[in-house]
Amino acid sequence: MAYCAMASEQSLLFVHSFPTTAQRLIVSRYLLQLFYMLKLIALPFLILSVTAIGQTDTSSARRWKGGTSFQAGAGLSRKLFAEVGVANVKFTTAGIHPLQKGSYFASEVYFGKRIFIAPKVGVFILGGAGGMGFGAAALYYTDFSNGRFVVRPDVGFGGGSFRLYYGYNFKFGKSGFAGFAQNIIGMNYWFNKELW
Repeated sequence: MAYCAMASEQSLLFVHSFPTTAQRLIVSRYLLQLFYMLKLIALPFLILSVTAIGQTDTSSARRWKGGTSFQAGAGLSRKLFAEVGVANVKFTTAGIHPLQKGSYFASEVYFGKRIFIAPKVGVFILGGAGGMGFGAAALYYTDFSNGRFVVRPDVGFGGGSFRLYYGYNFKFGKSGFAGFAQNIIGMNYWFNKELW
């Protein structure tokens, strides 16, 4: 954690060491492109992790355990948010690898100068050798006077009663509501004894 903080401080010092604003913008643009390339590199690892499920004998049916539970979460977009909802989370094993799937209905509450919410419905799958997973959610951001519909695919990792993810909001429709960012980092926790 300290290394990440030190690296981000060094990158900011690196960007601000250039004398003109134009040079700073160019360097910032290349750093941003590097960030997106690193996300693309992570995609093959995600696919390889989830395909570890195919290494098992499928002659016997899997028994899924788990059920409905309370879901809590938190995250960071442009603002901090808290999340509460209900999830149906089930798990099994594929050989020695855990496999987990779930669907949920929740609401994100964003804090700042003005409070707004984002009710959402989504699904996810986690598993494989590294606990990697992906999911998708449909959200409606609103401050009770304006709103915006978004679809958010996400990628992350987790297992048991925990999930950490990175998501990207794809906006639909025209709206004056712009209180949220497109990139989001979040986590979920499920209160279900069978998942512990």
